[in-house]
Amino acid sequence: MQRILTREVRIADITALGILQRNVTFFASTTIFILAGLLTVLGATEKVIQLSNTLPFMVENTRAGWEAKILVLTFIFVYAFFKFAWSVRQYNFAIVLVGAAPDTNAAEEDKNRFVIYSNQVLTRANNSFAHGLRAYSFAMAVLSWFVHPVLLIISAIWVVAVLYRREFHSHTLKALKRAGGVSQ
Repeated sequence: MQRILTREVRIADITALGILQRNVTFFASTTIFILAGLLTVLGATEKVIQLSNTLPFMVENTRAGWEAKILVLTFIFVYAFFKFAWSVRQYNFAIVLVGAAPDTNAAEEDKNRFVIYSNQVLTRANNSFAHGLRAYSFAMAVLSWFVHPVLLIISAIWVVAVLYRREFHSHTLKALKRAGGVSQ
């Protein structure tokens, strides 16, 4: 945000934020389709249970168990949708803030206030998007519950390990820190 204040023309900055916003919008709309599919499967519970019980690698499902699993997935994707929708709104706010950023010759107090609060809006937009993506990751683990409860536990532990590594120990994170001038 400090660098934005040094530029007279901010079209590239707004375009970059718009691209981020479109990515989040893609996930929000995809989540709606997933929810529609889950509710459709919930409506055809008997047929789906009969089909799944014929598969040799799956545990036998009861109606209540099957519906509980679908409802857990539905809850996860509803959560993801709200996180994505909120992220889209926050990116909208950030685009407006960049468009209304103080001029290069504005008072330092105005510039500092802009940097602090616009960074907060962008950080919250990024965090909401990240929470939505994490929900997708955990939904993948929940899918293994349809096969066997023990597989759910293993999958959930694996998802936590993968997310932990990616968010705290990945090569990408190290590169981002180095590019931003943050020491290791």
